[in-house]
Amino acid sequence: MFCKNGDGWSKCEREVAKTNAKGNRCPKSKSLIAAGDSQREIFHALIEAFDEYGFPDPKRVTSDDLPLIASRIALIEQLAPFAMDQVNADAFAEAHKDLTNMLVKASQP
Repeated sequence: MFCKNGDGWSKCEREVAKTNAKGNRCPKSKSLIAAGDSQREIFHALIEAFDEYGFPDPKRVTSDDLPLIASRIALIEQLAPFAMDQVNADAFAEAHKDLTNMLVKASQP
């Protein structure tokens, strides 16, 4: 599991960085970061969720969501070449695909 809340990823990333052998809870969402998850697994989950969190309704994106979608695609394109392993590279590819599909949907009248 991963930290998720409406305040953005920076707070979640700080919580992920604090994860210890006993696990940690995000103070905003109270969601559990599983104690057995490796840093690789946590980052994988965060990357895969990049197309879900922060959107009012990720299944029904609108033109209002275009700036956020475009900025996340740009961020993925910047960071994906530096993925720590194939698992995270695959997560970047999946998030990029999903965000590209969202971009197409949000661009339609």
